[in-house]
Amino acid sequence: MLSREKSDRVLLLEPSYKPNWKIPGGAVEADESPWANATRELVEVFGAWWLPESRDPSPGPFDLVSDLLSAVGVVPLVYAIKEVALVGPTWTALLAGLVGVAGLWLFVRRQQTSAHPMIDVALFRKPAFSGAVGATMIAVFALTGLIFFLSQHFQNVLGYSPLEAGLRELPLGVAGMLVIVAIGPIVRWLGTGRSIAAGLLVSAAGLAIVGLSAAYGAIAVALVIVGAGVGLALTLTTDAVVSAVPADKAGAASAVSETAYELGAALGIAVLGTVLSAWARTGTFTEAMQGTALVSAALLAVASFVAYRLIPSGTASPRPVVRADAP
Repeated sequence: MLSREKSDRVLLLEPSYKPNWKIPGGAVEADESPWANATRELVEVFGAWWLPESRDPSPGPFDLVSDLLSAVGVVPLVYAIKEVALVGPTWTALLAGLVGVAGLWLFVRRQQTSAHPMIDVALFRKPAFSGAVGATMIAVFALTGLIFFLSQHFQNVLGYSPLEAGLRELPLGVAGMLVIVAIGPIVRWLGTGRSIAAGLLVSAAGLAIVGLSAAYGAIAVALVIVGAGVGLALTLTTDAVVSAVPADKAGAASAVSETAYELGAALGIAVLGTVLSAWARTGTFTEAMQGTALVSAALLAVASFVAYRLIPSGTASPRPVVRADAP
């Protein structure tokens, strides 16, 4: 999303909704369409000339220790979850889980005490910020894993080629882009928080359709519903994240938002993939995929509740352009 604040001091270049054009396991694979990539490159090049950039005046050095602690926390924890689901409780899984929890605890403690933290955990004290980041991560967690498995369902169960499978996922991205034109009226009617909650709830309904029917006709309708709901919700969560902090922290807030995207996507594929694999042991792949869709729908309903409770829906006051604690 390209946003220019009234203060003329903020430049934010970030895709608030990323249509999924991937065809996992196939001959054609691209993160986005060529037109989307070309458009973004043009915006980034010319936007740097036309709009001033916002940056932290004292960013500090790169914290290698925090970077390592984040990996020590996330990787063993994901391994423990997969091990328990596929093999059952083992001492290896227990040890990995303990290492992961300890790594994440040390990471958070370091961010709290460091003069130049990698992630400013103080930002999470703002309910609007933490709610938007939490809703984003849960939503991407639920959606990314399912879209990945849908491609497998199209190819391995319905018998489509990689290209045919990719084309049949297009309703998701198209709906996500078309809903952009309706975001303004929806926000004026419902407010930001309720609009995000409504979008996530609509997406949950779409995933519930997949859980009830595995025929492509039903899936196509579900993809349109999910795409529209996610396009609405994730466009607004990016704005909610950046608007909840002072202007000089916009870059840090945007980085946290992007991290939530990437972490949610990685965990979604890993954890929901494990759930699907464990489920498939007692039935067919289609049954496992539908069950995972219902789990994802429940997660989106949780994300909707988080957004409704924590993200304000009223008219936001102008954001300060300096630090909140500045003299």
